[in-house]
Amino acid sequence: MVKDPVCGMEVDENQVKHQVQYMDKTYYFCAMRCKASFEEDPEKYLKLLQADFVQERKVAIVGTGQVGSTFAFALMISGLATSIVLIDQATERAEGHVMDLNHGLSFVQPSSIYVGNYSDCKDASIVVVTAGASQKPGETRLDLVRRNADIFKDIIPQIAKYNPRILLIVSNPVDVLTYVALKVSGYPMNRVIGSGTVLDTARFRYLLSRHSCKLQPMF
Repeated sequence: MVKDPVCGMEVDENQVKHQVQYMDKTYYFCAMRCKASFEEDPEKYLKLLQADFVQERKVAIVGTGQVGSTFAFALMISGLATSIVLIDQATERAEGHVMDLNHGLSFVQPSSIYVGNYSDCKDASIVVVTAGASQKPGETRLDLVRRNADIFKDIIPQIAKYNPRILLIVSNPVDVLTYVALKVSGYPMNRVIGSGTVLDTARFRYLLSRHSCKLQPMF
């Protein structure tokens, strides 16, 4: 197993399809996008490879509604990201969230928080996708799938064009949209992750503890 010099994923050099000869050495890639990025600027990625991928921890959030803005706030107070980029077609809303977050920076670890566009997904460690339509009254989940799948077919290629390392899908219905993102991005499956049933599990644990086990929080 060797590391893809662009995304850092481990790949089996005997099975991958994409490889490049550079300076008398062969480099292997998990996807065509990584190969193309390497060919644009090989020295940049070789420096990262030698530094064992110690680099800026940039996280881009696509969609700044209730979920996206809450994710940005939680990420800011966690101190895990050195840069947080908010991307939304409603630019004024994204700018408002960025102002609020920046005003709280004096209470957390320093980071750069700004409004961006899809090009800011370049070199991001993770792109979190929360964008999508909300379920309307009387609308079925199947109808919501169709609408959000169409949205994903538009935005995911624009994100993948800049080859961020990981796509984290949060939009609903999350399992179906994660599959859509996998197909339209051209990424291997280990670079497209869905939030899965984390929320359902948290709700179930709460209901189970309160109503079945009669447990009360301890303060």
